[in-house]
Amino acid sequence: TQVNLIHPSFYSGVVPLYVSDECTGLHELFFLAMMMMLTPSFDYRTKLKHLGIASLIIFILNMIRLIVLYPLALSGCEGLDSGTFGCESPLFHFHNFVLEYGSLIVLVIGWTIWFKITNARDGVKRFWDRIPNFKGISNNPSFEGIGSDTWRVTGLCIFGAMGIFSLLQYLLISFGDSSSVDACIDSISASCTRIVTEYEDSKGRAIRLFLVGFVSFLLVCFRPSIKWSDEEEE
Repeated sequence: TQVNLIHPSFYSGVVPLYVSDECTGLHELFFLAMMMMLTPSFDYRTKLKHLGIASLIIFILNMIRLIVLYPLALSGCEGLDSGTFGCESPLFHFHNFVLEYGSLIVLVIGWTIWFKITNARDGVKRFWDRIPNFKGISNNPSFEGIGSDTWRVTGLCIFGAMGIFSLLQYLLISFGDSSSVDACIDSISASCTRIVTEYEDSKGRAIRLFLVGFVSFLLVCFRPSIKWSDEEEE
């Protein structure tokens, strides 16, 4: 999606921006979810509740980041630099910093705060103390009594629908009308760059959603759990 920042002090009066799925914090959310899920503390339902709160915080932070872009671009185009080519460079400097380092710094700090305030350290310590009793990972794919397991049914429906929808979206994009993209193969222009970028981003987004939906569906279906020898003795 193209968003135009408009102000008389900008070069040509406008700064075009391309807003992709990265701007919603989708990648940051996946990264944080992986860190939280791999932390051996709490059950999955508790982690999902905490992740829901974290996703809201990430979304708000990304919205603030997008809102800040306009005053940053305007700050570089004031005074003698008004109307000059590239005066909006503070916007791109900030964006590149967030893209390369800022998001990772915020996520690590956020995970560390979550780790501290929830006393997840105790769960990690208990996990490592039980490592000698580790016997493997077991699966429980049985659908017996699934009618009363609301969470499992909901997960299967949501992740199954996500996988099917994203796969269909990828097939439609791949085998659909790509004449505009083909026409830009040997062309170098701003419009062609935008067309090709949008096309590649849409395919990549569909693949990522399919992988997330497929893996999540398998996890909900097979319900893997860690086996401990001390539990069997009890």
